[in-house]
Amino acid sequence: MKKKKETYLPLWVMREISRLSPSMYGRGLLLDYLRRCGQNGSELGIKILDTMSEKDFDRYLVDKREFMSPEASPRGQILNHWMIEASTETLTADVKRRIMNGQAAIDAEMKDVFLFPGIWMRWNQNKQVYKPDADFAEALLETEELELTREQVDHLPLDTFYVDLSECSHFHPIVGGIVSVDRFPGRAGITVYLLTKDAAYFSQYSGGAYNEQGLLSLDIPKLVNPTPNEYDVHYPDGRLVHYALPEVGRTRMAMLCAQILCYLTSKKPDILDSPLTKHTYRPKETEGSARKVRWSDVEIHDVGVHYGAAIRAMKRGAASPEAGDGHASGTGGRKPPRPHFRRAHWQRYWTGKGRTTCEVVWCAPSFVGRAMEQADVTVHRIV
Repeated sequence: MKKKKETYLPLWVMREISRLSPSMYGRGLLLDYLRRCGQNGSELGIKILDTMSEKDFDRYLVDKREFMSPEASPRGQILNHWMIEASTETLTADVKRRIMNGQAAIDAEMKDVFLFPGIWMRWNQNKQVYKPDADFAEALLETEELELTREQVDHLPLDTFYVDLSECSHFHPIVGGIVSVDRFPGRAGITVYLLTKDAAYFSQYSGGAYNEQGLLSLDIPKLVNPTPNEYDVHYPDGRLVHYALPEVGRTRMAMLCAQILCYLTSKKPDILDSPLTKHTYRPKETEGSARKVRWSDVEIHDVGVHYGAAIRAMKRGAASPEAGDGHASGTGGRKPPRPHFRRAHWQRYWTGKGRTTCEVVWCAPSFVGRAMEQADVTVHRIV
């Protein structure tokens, strides 16, 4: 357990960020540039930044109607101008040489540099971790469609959390990801940073406006050709390394994080307190004080424990000769359905007075053609 405490990846990332001066990232990075550049108009940029908190600055970066948008507010237009100016210094020549996909790629690179530390500072305020069962994670990823309602976004238990995928070997080389949600009038933005075991990170920004049915447009790209793509990845200590990762892997993991976000706000999610931290979680904080980077502040929640056990039992049943071949006659002379898996899916129910409240339920995968055996699972509960 001592090794776990010392090397737990999200804590290691947070420690690296904490070693940096506040002027080395986020709002401080742009403010430092403006104070040094001495160009006409920089005073107005400094004045705007002085009135913004770190979180306000992060929200500007996430907001698609502000960051590098022709529809930006006057304040956003000024910040966008100075972000472009600062990028000539912030983004190294190595990055610019490798970016071949136009301004959109450069904008994403700028957002990574300025936003990544700020998202981790948000996580440091609660240090909540969700660790999905490996088989449950695979089933969740294969769930048909993904619909995230306004009610779900508005009632998230947390705006920022870490998803621990360290035991999901089929998602290699990604071992986890941090998810953060920002709410805006009529829309929302979702930021996902996926981590490898050596803390290289890959970003995925999604979200948009709610439609007439109150569903959020996530605009996560569809799965594409799994040809390795080249990326420049940033480390918390400032290193820049060229990395190859299949696009299908990055997209799949971003979709999984979005599915977990949706699952956390669904009706009666299968979430248990992990035995790893239930005896060590001791957050100590006084109002206005900075949170320390320590294991005792981390709280891990196991997700999909029962479902994962049931899925494994279902697969054992499907492989059993007793599952049948679907040719035996059923009652009334009808043939029973040929044994097959029914994929997981989301189901929405409108409840309450006037049917105005939307409840979302995750319907787990099921095996048709054989009675489902009860899964044998040990549950650790906090007394």
